[in-house]
Amino acid sequence: MIGGVRSQGTTASDGRYSLMKRDPFDAAIDDILATAGGDARRALRAVLEENVQLEFELRNLYAASEHGKRADIKKPLH
Repeated sequence: MIGGVRSQGTTASDGRYSLMKRDPFDAAIDDILATAGGDARRALRAVLEENVQLEFELRNLYAASEHGKRADIKKPLH
């Protein structure tokens, strides 16, 4: 049993539990919430701000590629 979840078809008495991998999105959500001190609104705001920044960078990369320019890969995105 991991995290209180047991695979189907097993019982507590047989002692055979399959190990379930933790969903990477759940792990990321936990990390984001922990960074925001458990404040869901603050965590959501941080994710939205990051998304806006990434969309802006992506639009700039698309615009540069449409004009035949190479993106400067030496500059960090953030």
